[in-house]
Order: sequence, then structure tokens, then C-alpha cells
Amino acid sequence: MATAVNVSGEKHYDRAAEIKRFDESKMGVKGLVDSGLTTIPPIFIHPTDTLSDLKTKPQSVVVPTIDLSGPRSTVVEQVAAASRTFGFFQIVNHGVPVQVLDRMMGSIRAFHEQPTDVKTKLYTRDLESGVIFLSNFDLFHSKAASWRDTLQIKLGRRLPKLEDIPEVIRDEVVQWNLYSETLGEQLMGLLSEGLGLDMDRLKNTCLDAKLMVGNYYPHCPQPDLTVGIASHSDPGVLTLVLQDHIGGLQIKHKGEWVDVKPVHGALVINIADILQILSNDEYISVEHRVLANPSKEARVSVAVFFNPSAREALHGPFSELISPEKPPRYRQFAHHDYMTRSQALVTAFGPGTADAGNSRIRLPLIPSLVAPVIAPADSLYVTIEATTTEHVDSQERVDEHDNSRKVFVIQGNKEEKKTATTLKDENHYDRAVEVKRFDESKLGVKGLVGSGLTTIPSIFIHPPETLSDLKPKPKSVVIPAINLSGRRLTVVKQVVAASRTFGIFQIVNHGVSVQVLDRMMGSMSSWPMSRPNSIPVRWKAVSDSFPTSTCFTPKPLAGGFLPTPSI
Repeated sequence: MATAVNVSGEKHYDRAAEIKRFDESKMGVKGLVDSGLTTIPPIFIHPTDTLSDLKTKPQSVVVPTIDLSGPRSTVVEQVAAASRTFGFFQIVNHGVPVQVLDRMMGSIRAFHEQPTDVKTKLYTRDLESGVIFLSNFDLFHSKAASWRDTLQIKLGRRLPKLEDIPEVIRDEVVQWNLYSETLGEQLMGLLSEGLGLDMDRLKNTCLDAKLMVGNYYPHCPQPDLTVGIASHSDPGVLTLVLQDHIGGLQIKHKGEWVDVKPVHGALVINIADILQILSNDEYISVEHRVLANPSKEARVSVAVFFNPSAREALHGPFSELISPEKPPRYRQFAHHDYMTRSQALVTAFGPGTADAGNSRIRLPLIPSLVAPVIAPADSLYVTIEATTTEHVDSQERVDEHDNSRKVFVIQGNKEEKKTATTLKDENHYDRAVEVKRFDESKLGVKGLVGSGLTTIPSIFIHPPETLSDLKPKPKSVVIPAINLSGRRLTVVKQVVAASRTFGIFQIVNHGVSVQVLDRMMGSMSSWPMSRPNSIPVRWKAVSDSFPTSTCFTPKPLAGGFLPTPSI
């Protein structure tokens, strides 16, 4: 095995400059291979923790292959079982002729194997374009680039202008768009029935918005130092993949990587993040990856991603799948906001990758947007056991499926997977009923206090591990207070130092008079008592984190602001 070098320690190695040079060349990975290189450039070398996990163990697990020509009730059961257990399955006898599949694969190969100067006309990072060619959507944000090139085309009932689709693939793309729509409708029906829903339930919301990518994985001279696509889960509803005979696609199943072995004429189907949410965790979206290609022959795959049709509409668990026994695991969200936040966090933290446009692999379950909101109805407390994973500045995620309960939070530079366990009350305390009763009363907490209660209702009682941490220890640490009237250079240094060390600071002499602040506070104090329905209030959840586990309480300053990050 080749030794991974610490590229950051190499003399005069400028990663940003190398990435810029590679991108501006527009040659893609294939262009590098064609130039005759025998070692991969440092920008493609992945971190040690990624490389150490590339060698898979002998496997006895096989990803299910389902014959769609069988009795419908049998097919529904098999699709639902595979979606609940693996999140992946292959299908045969799906109605798409093998000749159509072979022509589609051949056309993608032909596009990528054109001369570089032909392909560069389509090279762009404008993801809104109908047809684009590029290498690595996340090139400027990821820790390391992946060994592949991509052609992306928007599909659906309105294709890009035919003249914008390269002639070498034009007919095949038009035909593939029709076949994928028909097959997508069939799969949505099977998946809906597998949830006990009307067969049109998914089709009505998730069929029109499609995106196709044709990935090309050239021979890699050092496949033990990089990957074809890094570990990720897809952010849409459903993904349909056509892969060639070379292989390299793997899924994470019960903590182990399992090969999705190529079957000629078969199509690979995988559940994506939004479908897991819509199904209220009945179906699972799992991590998968593609290894770098050691073969002298290039690997080719074609993926079609089905996304919600209405970007502004609210999505969440289907109402038919919610009950007192299984309350909703996720909040409602708009797909447009979800994708916008995904891209923002890609920029902020650096992404994982995704087969279709490198959408964020870890985002769907971040609490500030989409998160479990209600504990099981028969639980009094939810005890959280956290297992941290390092290197989460690239947003890596533990993707074990633990009793269909997934909770992810961003806290400092770590991501914690939190598995929920319940502490049941002997008196059959029904939390969901109590929460609903409190909400419908519209009293608010102040209304409870005004009623004269002397003990707090059970719905407000926090778990023991939270309560045990409420009393802070004696401390000498003080949250910084910065005088904005000082010299600008000094103020800049103080702000930067506080942001790096604490992530929170107070400011004085900020230009807002104390009288304005006092009136603002006074109006907020008087509002709940005198005008309960006159002012809409928008609540934002924020997560504060500090370099150590000790809690420091900022001391209020007269006329001071305490800036906090908003998520």
C-alpha cells in the first residue's frame, strides 16, 4: 500500500493554488490520466481515517435483488423489507430493455472520452445550468478531491434545450428521461403501498423534479490514497442508478461496508434522506461510497435523483404514518430551505459528497431545520447517550440505524450521534397528551405561574444528566467584554481572539443608548402581562459550545450586548 503523505507539511505546497490550477485547466481527472501521470496529485489524497477504512472484510451479506415481474403483493413486501433493512436494492425485469441501458452507458462513456477541448465548452460551476461538465462539485470546500468527472443534466417534463445537450448523448438522454419517469412512477407506487399508503401518495409529490448525472471514474494509479465518491447519503427522495460491470459501489450495513455487486441489466435503487423523513423512519437512507477505480478500464455510472416537485411546499412525515404510538420524528420543512441550508453548510464546514451534485450528506437531520420533535408518548424522560466522531469539520456522520431513531446535533467542532432511550413512568404518564393540552391552553409558562402552581408540570422536567450539570463550579474565567470605542485595530484583535477562544463576547460603547436598551427590555417585560396577542414572536434555537465541558455564565453588563450565533 502506498503511504499517504501529509500534504500540508510538504515544502511550498499551496493547496488552494493547486485546486485553482486544476479547475481552470478544465481537463478533469481524465485529463490528468491522459497526461501520463503515475501518482495522484496531493489534492486528491484523502485523510488517513478515510483511507484506513477502504479495505473491506469478506462479506456474507448480499444486497437484495427484486424481480419486478412477480406478483404485486410479493414485490411490495420485498421492496418494503429491503427499504427498511438495507435502504438499497437492485431490480430486474423492470421494463427497460437491456439495449437501452447499454446505449445509455455507452453514450456517457463516449461523452467523457471526447477530446478535452470539446468537453471544456460545458465546464462550469454554475449548478443552475441545464447541462454542465465538471470535476468534483465540492472541489473548493472538501478536504480532498475525489477521482471522477461528472456530466449533469436536469431532467423532467421540461428538458434543457435539445441543442444544449451534447449530440453524442442527446437521443439517449431523451429516451432515458422517459424510461426513468415511468420506472420512477412504478417504484413510488410500490414504496407507497409498502408503507400502507395509497399508491399515488409519493408519486403526487416526488416525481417531476429529476436530475441526472453521468459519472466517469478513470483508472487510478494509487486507489489506496483516494476515493471515487466519499461516504455520503443522498439528500433527495429516491435515487436510481445504472452501473457498469466494474463495480466499486458500497453501502454501510450494520457498521460494515458491503459491495453492491453489478448485475447486467439490473438497476440499483436507494432510499434518500427525504424519503426517510416522509416515511417517519420506516425506510432508511444509508451511507454509501464508490471506491477509486484500479481497473485499466474506466468505470461509468448513471444516476437519476428524484426530488420533491414543489420546492416551497412544506414536507414532513406523512400524516397517515403518525399516531400516539409513533409520533412524528421530524419537523415540517420546505425543500427549498432545506437545500439552501445544505449548500450554506457545505460552504461553512466543507461537504461530504453526493452522487448528484454533492449535496450535503449529513444535513437532513440537523435539529435547526429537520429534527425529531416529540419523544414516544409513554416516555417521561429521554436519556441521551452521545458517541462522538472526530473530523466532523468535514461533517462526517455515524450512520448506524438504531431502532429507527436518528438525532444529529452540531456542537462545536464535533457531531454527536444521540441515541434515544426512554425512562418510562410507572403511572403511564402520557407526555404527548400533556404537551398538546399545554399548547392548546395558550397560557404560556407565565400563565402557569399566574395560576399559582408550586410544582412544575412533568413535561418541563429535564433528564438527570442535564440536571446534574446545572450547578456551575467556582470559576475564574470571564467572558470577554469588548469596548467598541477603542482603536479599530485593537478592537479587531479582541473580537477575533474572543471568537476563536469563546465563540461569544459582550460589547459596550456600541452606539445604542442605554435608554433605548432599557425601553426595549421594559417593553418585553410588560408585553406578556398586557398585550398577549398583539406581537408575533419568532423563536430561534441556538446551540452554544465552549472549548471545555465546564459551563461559564457571562456576567451581564449595563448597556452591554451579548452577541450569539443564530442557526
